[in-house]
Amino acid sequence: FPPSMAEIVATDRDRIAVATLGGTTLCIDVRWQDSIEDATLSKDGRFLAWGWDGYESYGYELIDRSGAGQEIDTGERPVPSPSGKRLASVEWSESAFGSLNGVLVLQVLPQGLKELARIEDLPGEMADWRLDAWHGEECFAISAVRWADIPDDGEATPETPRQHFAVARKGDRWSVAPAAHGCPLQ
Repeated sequence: FPPSMAEIVATDRDRIAVATLGGTTLCIDVRWQDSIEDATLSKDGRFLAWGWDGYESYGYELIDRSGAGQEIDTGERPVPSPSGKRLASVEWSESAFGSLNGVLVLQVLPQGLKELARIEDLPGEMADWRLDAWHGEECFAISAVRWADIPDDGEATPETPRQHFAVARKGDRWSVAPAAHGCPLQ
C-alpha cells in the first residue's frame, strides 16, 4: 500500500487491518492473495479497494470503511451508477478462477453496502466480459466476445466483435438479456 495510506492500513503476511470511519478496525484475511495491485482510496476516504492475484485465483476487494466496515470481493473494479448510489461489476472465466464469476449489483447505503443481485448464469461460450455503461439507475450494458471470434493468439482486440447484453431491474429482480444496443431506450 502506498505510504499515503499508512494511517488507515496496516499489513502483515496474512492480514490487512483497515481503520474504519466508525473508529474500529476491520481485519481482512489475505492469505490466498499472493499479490495486491492498484490500491486506491476514494476521494471522500470511504472506499478502499485493490485488485489481487493468487494461485489460480484473482479478484477485486472493495472495503467500505463506513461504520464498522465491510469487505466485498467484486471480482473486477465496480462501476458506479450515474448517481453513485449503485455499483456493478462483471467478471467471468471459464476456469472459474475469478472470485465473482457473474454479475454483481450493490446499493450504496449511508452506512454499508447491500447486495441487490448476484447473477451467475451468464450466456455460455463467451469471454472478455466487461461492463460498458450504466443507463440510469435500473439498467447497465455489458458485453463479451464469443469464443469462436477470439483470434488464434487468444486475445480479443478492439476490432473483435462483441455480443451485447443488458442487465436490468424489473420489480425486485435483476436479469441479463441479449440487447443489440445495450439497455433499452427509456
